[in-house]
Amino acid sequence: MAQIEKNLFDRQSLVILERDFDNDLFGRDIAFENTHVRLHLRGSYHTIAIDDLESQFVMEPRLLLHQDGVVQLTVGVQLPSGLATTQLVKAGHPRTPLVTRSDIPEPYASAESQWVGGEWAKELDAGVRMRQIEHDEPATVDEWFEVAVGRVLHLIRAHREGPMHVYPVIIAETGDCCTNWVVEHEHDIAQVAAGTVPLTGEQLLLGPGPNFGVVSGARIHATLGSALVLQLRAWRANITDLHHTLLYERLVLLNVRVRAFERTLSSFRGRTRVVGAKYRTALDLEKEARGVHIRAGTARDIAAHVLQALGVPATLETIGRGMTMLGERASTRASERAARTANLIAVVGLAVAAVAAVPAIPAILEFVADQRKIDPQATGWAIAQQLLTSPLQLSAVLLGGISVVLLAVFLTFTVRVVRILLSWRKSGYRSRITGYEVRVDLTPHDESETVPGPS
Repeated sequence: MAQIEKNLFDRQSLVILERDFDNDLFGRDIAFENTHVRLHLRGSYHTIAIDDLESQFVMEPRLLLHQDGVVQLTVGVQLPSGLATTQLVKAGHPRTPLVTRSDIPEPYASAESQWVGGEWAKELDAGVRMRQIEHDEPATVDEWFEVAVGRVLHLIRAHREGPMHVYPVIIAETGDCCTNWVVEHEHDIAQVAAGTVPLTGEQLLLGPGPNFGVVSGARIHATLGSALVLQLRAWRANITDLHHTLLYERLVLLNVRVRAFERTLSSFRGRTRVVGAKYRTALDLEKEARGVHIRAGTARDIAAHVLQALGVPATLETIGRGMTMLGERASTRASERAARTANLIAVVGLAVAAVAAVPAIPAILEFVADQRKIDPQATGWAIAQQLLTSPLQLSAVLLGGISVVLLAVFLTFTVRVVRILLSWRKSGYRSRITGYEVRVDLTPHDESETVPGPS
């Protein structure tokens, strides 16, 4: 029980520190806080071997569940010290087989887990059994992600639709082989930042990219696939490194949300009210991409650089065009519904007027016939005067006139609505054009001939 209480206390302390770092970097964004929940999962123990170097560490995953359907896991992997550049680049790839031994909690060792085998440890860890697995072949960090994500999705009864995006953030300390390490090892920085080592006899043509470090004791480089934080002074991994990881967590989360929103938008069919919610989501994504919540200027520069490399601004432009087309389509549907409602009201009014006038028609015809018998020489005006002197006959005449007016109004309104809908339909067709082909006849021709244009 004492060990369980200690673990809970450590988790709560970590959560408080994490919130402090998050508020310091992004401010107190209540709107974003209400969109997700953070959890700390049980830790697992692993042994990593790189050539003849070995290290043991505890992997303590931090879980984020976002309302947009995104599951994000963040873990820290402690590599052996004294690695060469080639070894560090190799270890920075999550699909590199490094893990030789794993002690994982019982929830991860379920029947659905990809890691099987091993034996149960004799002692419990915080009241939970641990499965000790000696991997026949070194496992990868990517495989552990598959195990953890699979367990989370199983518990929340969800399934994965899109691909998994892994973004390594490498925090390393330089060696003490020379006095001016940055100048002497510029090619090593470029290799680690690019995540590649050229073959023998080749040279890396890419540079490390811009340095976003604000002090001389550290260099920060960020690319499409990874980030490098190079410590030029004595450094030891600690909780303050969250200042770096929290920023990249937010950027990767935004990238996944933007791409997921683009996928759902292409197949979206909804009502006008739902379109309004989509508009608000698109505006929130664009606002986050501009970095309005980031308080530190350097962090905002890093965010703009990484998001540009990930293609987020271009995706947001595509979303903006899609939202414009979606709004036009929703307006057309709303106008069609309004037109159908107006037509229905006009038809009902015309039917009511006709039904009200029909009973008086025989009486009117009988009255006209009687007047003809009494005075065959009577004019039509005289008969009309006699007709209007009777209240019943007058009501019939008024209803008949109203029916004619309503019929004329209905026909005029229908013609106008049809013309508007046809114009919107043509506009919608134009807005859905995705490409066109231009054919040009390059053969010699006379000036009197016509050159083919766009088709």
